[in-house]
Amino acid sequence: MLMKRHRRTLLADEKVRMGRAELRWLSQELGGEGVDTYAGTSWRAIPGLVRQAMELEFGCDA
Repeated sequence: MLMKRHRRTLLADEKVRMGRAELRWLSQELGGEGVDTYAGTSWRAIPGLVRQAMELEFGCDA
């Protein structure tokens, strides 16, 4: 239910382009897997989406 409540924000965040330095770092960390270097976006795993939904609901400090 938490992810359904914040689905629009989660989907919008998925489409935000990363900065060049962040893209380079993430690509090196993941070995190129899960990173679209052309579009400058990444595909998040389910735990990352859940964490992001929880931060939207309860704030970063919670």
